[in-house]
Amino acid sequence: MHNIDHLKRLIGTELEALVDEVNSLKQRVCELEHQRFHAIISENKDFVGKWLDQKPKQSSTVSCNTSAMI
Repeated sequence: MHNIDHLKRLIGTELEALVDEVNSLKQRVCELEHQRFHAIISENKDFVGKWLDQKPKQSSTVSCNTSAMI
């Protein structure tokens, strides 16, 4: 009986350590995803900023005759 109780304690200790490790890994993944999200946002802001800084180019105009729809 003593050996079984000792084994249960060892297994419990290992399970607690495993749960702690999994929780730590989950937290790290969340941090990395958060950092990547902000990096993507920053890249997109740079791209949009460059696009807005460009001078407008002459483009064709599209018109719609709504009277034909009535």
